[in-house]
Amino acid sequence: MKFWGKTPFPLNRRGKSEVLGISNLSFALFCGIIVDMAEYTITFTFDEEAAVWYALNDDIPVALESDSFDALIERVKLAVPELLELNGKNHENIVLHFSMEREAVLA
Repeated sequence: MKFWGKTPFPLNRRGKSEVLGISNLSFALFCGIIVDMAEYTITFTFDEEAAVWYALNDDIPVALESDSFDALIERVKLAVPELLELNGKNHENIVLHFSMEREAVLA
């Protein structure tokens, strides 16, 4: 049974089930239904010298930067499906994990 594109329960405007209050993906995962998903971890690192955040992942590949952490997350979410499609990889049903690194040198 595959839930992508099919609605087991009517959805509201936020994509949540009117009956269960969860998304179809959450429902599928809760029921133990295997959904074909690609998972990637994007590493965000802050460069103190340049005062920018940058995002890296070699599997996609993605390398982006922004002076705002939140703006960079949005850029990554927009760029990843396009980059995956251009590289011939699954660009649907993507799960992104975000990892943040920030270093402080105390002297």
